[in-house]
Amino acid sequence: MTDVLHLGLESLRARITAVFPAQIRKCLDQLDDEQIWWRPNETSNSVGNLVLHLSGSLNHYLNHLIGGFDFAAITVARLGDPSPDAPKNIVVLEDLISIAVHISTHTGQILWITKMLHEGALDEVWMKTHKHLGGWRAT
Repeated sequence: MTDVLHLGLESLRARITAVFPAQIRKCLDQLDDEQIWWRPNETSNSVGNLVLHLSGSLNHYLNHLIGGFDFAAITVARLGDPSPDAPKNIVVLEDLISIAVHISTHTGQILWITKMLHEGALDEVWMKTHKHLGGWRAT
């Protein structure tokens, strides 16, 4: 079971610290300042708002609550520790899954806005970042 948990933790680590940030950076590289702050409508967020939101959220939940800027400090042994964000979650593993889902959701929004503003600008960015940054196992 420890091997499975280790693989799961490494998968979460790759996505949270490498894959999703690389996808967001690729989007930001494609957009000018006006596009970064453009919103599809008054009730939607801009790419800039989403980046600020994710930065603050990660700083609070991963760095402050779970304990330490160095994500590498989270070990398999800590996955069953009590969640610092009770009652939302019971254990740290749930926190990490929630963080990954949160980042994934907003990364998808950022990718969609960028693709909408620049057709073809991000061809295969999802596959390339997963393949080259540890989101997928080497084949």
